[in-house]
Amino acid sequence: MLIKKSYLVTLFLAFFVQTSKGQNSVISSNMKYIDSVENQMRVFFCNNVIEYQEKYQNKLLVPDLKMAEFLNFYFIKSNSVSEINRELKKLKKIKVYVDSTKNGLISIVKVILNGNYVRVELKAEAISNSIYNKKMEFYTNKDARCGDMKIRIFDFKLFRNSFIPKLNFSIEFFNRSAKKSVFLLNNLNLAAKNNSSYNFNLPDPSFPLWINNILSKQYYGDSVCCYSYSKGENDFRVLIKSGNTEVIKKLLFSPNYLFSINAMEALIYLKSKNNIILEEEIEKQINYIIEANYPINVQNGIDVFSVVNGYKNINISKSAVIKKYE
Repeated sequence: MLIKKSYLVTLFLAFFVQTSKGQNSVISSNMKYIDSVENQMRVFFCNNVIEYQEKYQNKLLVPDLKMAEFLNFYFIKSNSVSEINRELKKLKKIKVYVDSTKNGLISIVKVILNGNYVRVELKAEAISNSIYNKKMEFYTNKDARCGDMKIRIFDFKLFRNSFIPKLNFSIEFFNRSAKKSVFLLNNLNLAAKNNSSYNFNLPDPSFPLWINNILSKQYYGDSVCCYSYSKGENDFRVLIKSGNTEVIKKLLFSPNYLFSINAMEALIYLKSKNNIILEEEIEKQINYIIEANYPINVQNGIDVFSVVNGYKNINISKSAVIKKYE
């Protein structure tokens, strides 16, 4: 559809910094933006007709508005997973679902807040309890109706009148939800200093864009899916073909377990072709990766997925690994 888009590397290299605008300025900007989105929706998709619910029950709306307070804390003040868990306990009359997974050093916390009129989906990515990436998708449960076919769409009226006046951060809109994404590079740099046995491989303006894109993907959970038995990861195929062996070696020490696995298999392939010699430090890290017990999402078929604990339980032969990259 519309509207504002942020690209992976742009987010990483020019990460979002909270501006010094006052609350009124943020509210005014959000109002103008959501009015523009609504108008585009009305004109281009709804044949100039959007039907909204006439009234919203105050007793149902008040608990939902507490979500706005939590979201302000989430985006502006929170820096750790423990802080988020503490604030979630303060929400009343709202269904709260929390799920946490781990990918090497990276913890991925997903939260769903389900109220009477709205539903909010959050994802925080952290290392050692320190959050470096926050995302939000804000949906309305009581959708408005669009055009003659009365297609369900986002309730702009509810969001504009009730929630925008309470939100202290800028929002975007895409695909039937209001969105927000914040990358905290300072927190990631701090995590790198506190975990010196890993190589964080942060993007650098002096690197080619395509290499920065690969390095960035380590820190975005949505950008890396699953381990495959049959096909080598495309990014590592490109690194092999372009002769970027040193980048692959560095990614062997990635805080992202799946990335380190892909790097390990790429190095096994290169060694089989007599293209490289693996130093003692590299061999030691490969043994560590094999013995580690982090969960791995594995793709067993087109729509078949499972979770395996640790690379050694994947049970793939060295010859099968080599075949993946041929």
